[in-house]
Amino acid sequence: MTHLSKLNYLLVCCLLLNFACESVSNEERQAAEEHFRKGLQAKDDQLYRDALTQFDSVLVRNPEHFMTLLHQGLIYARMQDYAKSDASYQEAVKIKPDFLDGWYNLGNNALRQLQFNDAVEIYDKLLNLREAPEFWHNKGRAYLELGRLREAEKCFDRSIELDSTYAYGYASLGNLANRNGEYEKSAIYYSKATRFAPDSDEYWFKLGVAFYRVNNKKSAEAGFRKTIGINANHTGAVLNLAQLLRESDPADAQRLFKRSEELRKQDSVMSRLRRAITQNPDDANIHYTLGLQFVKRKQWQEAVKAFKNAVFLNPDDPRPLINLGNIYFLEGSVAKAIKKYQAVLALNDKSTEALANVGTAYAREGNIDMARKYWQALLKIDEKNATARQGLEKLK
Repeated sequence: MTHLSKLNYLLVCCLLLNFACESVSNEERQAAEEHFRKGLQAKDDQLYRDALTQFDSVLVRNPEHFMTLLHQGLIYARMQDYAKSDASYQEAVKIKPDFLDGWYNLGNNALRQLQFNDAVEIYDKLLNLREAPEFWHNKGRAYLELGRLREAEKCFDRSIELDSTYAYGYASLGNLANRNGEYEKSAIYYSKATRFAPDSDEYWFKLGVAFYRVNNKKSAEAGFRKTIGINANHTGAVLNLAQLLRESDPADAQRLFKRSEELRKQDSVMSRLRRAITQNPDDANIHYTLGLQFVKRKQWQEAVKAFKNAVFLNPDDPRPLINLGNIYFLEGSVAKAIKKYQAVLALNDKSTEALANVGTAYAREGNIDMARKYWQALLKIDEKNATARQGLEKLK
């Protein structure tokens, strides 16, 4: 994430795309910009290997292209490979010392890696260049983790002085009040946070907890139900709602307690996997396993990210590819699903699952000839395959 609004960001990109040192010829610069454009598109499509290949081509032609280094760092950060991400950002700010986005993302990486003193120093550099709510807020987060509560509060206050609609600032002030045992005060801040970020499950949950602690059970229940409406897998909201309903609705409370235990176990597994990724960011199998956990919870977007990370790290593993195809199929993106199934078949033309699914996908598109082709190929491998037999029968 960067601090710039979308409009300002696009304007800055347009200006910076023309940046190059005098030693770069016009021809090289134009070629670099074409690779940069393709890299951005691949990054938006989460095709990280393709994006990094394009960005490498940019830097070969124009080593001073700091916007490329920024996006390269963002990809590595998404992969949780913070060493490579930091290296990209550091190279960017070396080229352009007042590059706000480069410093901002270095600070974010420091927070993610629990390097809080480093984060404070980086945000100070940013604030010397320009004030922004995000810079003050994140500096406050670092102070909060360091136990420097007064400094943290000042930072959060300044963030909402600069932007009265800045939900992060209100939420962090709520966290601080909650930490000090000032629950009524925290409820006021969380209410403001939910007003300006109504789709945040975490803000609604914290608002529910604050009301629960001041014994406002009706408002607490509303907060927890709102949380679950946004995110059905929010363990804390499910558990707290179960506790609230023990007397008024024992049957529903029991159902929710059972669900919260299932979610707790899943959370434990996912936490272990995330820690493992931080320690071994290049291990494709860990990303793949994390993707499977997201599939269990029907968190499709997160699953897609995890599977794409696995494909990036190990393009020869058909498992994440078949799962990507299945998710796209479920979402109705049949053409994208077919591409993934075809990619599996390019690795193993006898994959019964890929043959069955690509046939089904072609049938969904109404391409009867292709559906028949793949199902017939499947029956040559597995003559009793139910998907192929039933599918061909329907085609008749």
